[in-house]
Amino acid sequence: RKYIRQYAGYGVISLQRESLFSEIVKMANACNISFVCTKGSVFRDYYDLPPVRSMGDIDIVIHEEDRASMDHIMTNVLGYDKFIDHHDCWTYWKGNVYIEIHTHMFYDPLANDYDYRSYFDQVWDHIHHAPVFGIESENLYIPDESFHFLYLMTHTAKHIVNKGSGFRPYVD
Repeated sequence: RKYIRQYAGYGVISLQRESLFSEIVKMANACNISFVCTKGSVFRDYYDLPPVRSMGDIDIVIHEEDRASMDHIMTNVLGYDKFIDHHDCWTYWKGNVYIEIHTHMFYDPLANDYDYRSYFDQVWDHIHHAPVFGIESENLYIPDESFHFLYLMTHTAKHIVNKGSGFRPYVD
């Protein structure tokens, strides 16, 4: 019984995310803003039952020159609240749905001198169209699988080095 309620809850949150994401896609298209989805929003569609792939937020990468337009869309048009926790990552939320909008796919240093930021800024050279939350769009991209895999490994390493990591990245 507990699992049925939990699954139903995941279903409700998944539908909320899908609906709100659809609004973002429509507005980004209207303003000709291209964006790349990463992490959980990409992986969920690989699951047999996508709503069971829980996630904390939806991660989107945009071009730096689109930051002001996207911020206007999120706050003034769509009514999201905003928190800037890093100048490269602005977090928006509405109810239980959180959207992180990044101008750089990776921005934290790791335990070495490699320039991960510059490497992952090449994401725009390694993208293709694919549905996210079942939504397709001319301005919506996801990373190519091998590039995304390298990013996920690096992102997980960042969590291990800095704060620790849960189990979800290993399941993906």
